[in-house]
Amino acid sequence: MLDATGWVRTLGGIEGYIALHNRVAGVTRAGVDAALAAGTIRVMPAVRGCIYLVPDRMTGVLLRLAGHLSRTRVNNELAKLGCSPQEIQARAG
Repeated sequence: MLDATGWVRTLGGIEGYIALHNRVAGVTRAGVDAALAAGTIRVMPAVRGCIYLVPDRMTGVLLRLAGHLSRTRVNNELAKLGCSPQEIQARAG
């Protein structure tokens, strides 16, 4: 449904359900909840701090995009803590 109608901007509240209900005839909250539980759609960060309901196949792209867009801010915050991105990678590894 999201491929046909476009991604839905959400803040994790009811607006995602309302938008899908208005875009696709017969969509129910139970159907959206089932798709989320099954992992066929996901709530993901995208750009400018916005959150969207997207098809699962977009997860990797959006995680990379969000990481890229926040890298400078995160690196600056790590520097204030006296920690480097390489140290975080080594600990996460």
